Amino acid sequence: LIRKGRNIIASDFAKEYLNILPENLKSPDTTAIWWLLQEEIKSGKEKKEILINYVLDEIKKIIKDKIKITIGENKNKKNSIGKCPKCGSDIFESEKVYYCSSYKEKNCNFRISKSMKVYNNDVTISADDVKKLLLGKEILIKKLKSIKNDKIYNAYFILETNDKYVNLKFKRFEEKKLKKKSTF
Repeated sequence: LIRKGRNIIASDFAKEYLNILPENLKSPDTTAIWWLLQEEIKSGKEKKEILINYVLDEIKKIIKDKIKITIGENKNKKNSIGKCPKCGSDIFESEKVYYCSSYKEKNCNFRISKSMKVYNNDVTISADDVKKLLLGKEILIKKLKSIKNDKIYNAYFILETNDKYVNLKFKRFEEKKLKKKSTF
């Protein structure tokens, strides 16, 4: 604040400070209560700690409310896993599926289950797997049991989408690494 003659005016810094203050601290009711408390302190009816504690309580309430708002905003923010191959919108993760964010607006039906059947094998698809699939890359699924002969194998799959469904399409078997024989 700056004194000009008999008047006290707000400096540029004070104006900026007032702009960032929450509305409930600038409200006429709040400033009236503070003014009354200051008058009672001046006349000796109240101690200055009453006003200090009142202001601190108000500030604590504001901070608590701001934290609640911030936490609520962060809960609503979701991280995109990638872009939908059907409509280009963001793909998000829910408890059981990875889904297109435009399922309501554009009626996009892109969805990948976190747990699915691949040749009668229960398979879990991770967020990293979905990221790779959305980028057109292969994912390796291990320990698949053959339907025909009960052999265990590892295989690579790619994403296959059509108008109705999203599936994993077999691409190739994992190449077996040959162990070198020791020469003892």
